Amino acid sequence: QWQAVQLGGVIFYDVGSVYQNLDTLQVHHAVGVGARLLFPQFNRYPFTFDAGMSFNPGFRIVPSLMGGQFVPITAAEDPP
Repeated sequence: QWQAVQLGGVIFYDVGSVYQNLDTLQVHHAVGVGARLLFPQFNRYPFTFDAGMSFNPGFRIVPSLMGGQFVPITAAEDPP
């Protein structure tokens, strides 16, 4: 029986870089949107879909799909 489905959304700004030394450092910027879908009657992990758009040369949109929670929601959920 379906009791509830929770739907949420996010807007994000991301900055980052990977480099071998400070001489080659180039910071990359991106923005994006995402959706979160949770079926609490099955488990506590949301399904996520995010799409980000880079501001750097070589415009592209990078989608990602994931299931799971990165950080425990409460202290009681931390593994012993």
